[in-house]
Formats: sequence, structure tokens, C-alpha cells
Amino acid sequence: MGDLELLSEKFEGLTEGRPITVGWMNGRSRPYQVTIPYAAPRTALAIAFNDKCDVVVATVVAPRQQLAAAERAALEFLNGDLVLRWTERELGL
Repeated sequence: MGDLELLSEKFEGLTEGRPITVGWMNGRSRPYQVTIPYAAPRTALAIAFNDKCDVVVATVVAPRQQLAAAERAALEFLNGDLVLRWTERELGL
């Protein structure tokens, strides 16, 4: 689950995904190599987490050597009060 198609239809996983937690929700994060037409390839993280049947996805584009730091920053943001309150409101909790 993700929205990498917004960048390109051509992408491939660099490693297996790993479990993540955002608030009370569980999900996975996985790095990808994305081939972008008429531009240099990019690395991106697809982060997806769910509450029952509702899914939230986030995509982070970062240089490959900075993916770990980018993932930590993204998860810190996603676990912040602003995003968690928005998620609760949007999911009707």
C-alpha cells in the first residue's frame, strides 16, 4: 500500500518492509528506487499504517544515504499530536 505511483509507475523495493507504529496503529515502511521519466532516479519511503479497514499512507523522498534519518523524522511527525488528532477526526474516532 502506498502512493508511489504519484512519482512514477516504475519502482522497485530496495529491502523488505519493516513494521512501524503510529499512535495506536500498526503498519510498515519500505524503501524504494523510483525511476522518474526525464529525471534522475530517486529513493523514496512508502509508509502505510491502518486502523481496522482505514489506511493512511505517507511518501518521503530523500537521498538513499539519508533514508534512515528521513524515516525517523517522518515517524516523529506522524506520531505528533497534530497528525494523530487529524487521524482520529478523519477516521471518526
